[in-house]
Amino acid sequence: MRVYISGKITGLKEKEYIAKFVEAEHMLREHGHEPVNPIIIGMYNVPYDKCLEMDKILLSTCEAIYMLSDWKNSKGAKQEKRYAESLGLKIMFENNEDEMEDGISKMFARFKKKRARAQI
Repeated sequence: MRVYISGKITGLKEKEYIAKFVEAEHMLREHGHEPVNPIIIGMYNVPYDKCLEMDKILLSTCEAIYMLSDWKNSKGAKQEKRYAESLGLKIMFENNEDEMEDGISKMFARFKKKRARAQI
């Protein structure tokens, strides 16, 4: 399934948001999904409003949106979620098992543990 990754970017250090988006991208790919990582757009110094327009285009090519744990602290992520809902996309959450239908949050936890063990 083609899955758009959404979460807080504005206000975070570049290294911090890149790490969390890339980690989510790897986890989704490892579990058979085709991740769409929007942080690539921001690397071209595109104005915020234009980024959101491009994000909507990317979202329209997906079947689901994956909301990182900090999405509620992001104006842009909230807009992306509303847009995804308007398109009828599946909404997946990083760490809220009550809102999950497919166990993605459990899958992400296992992925993090596996990566931590590999780094030891």
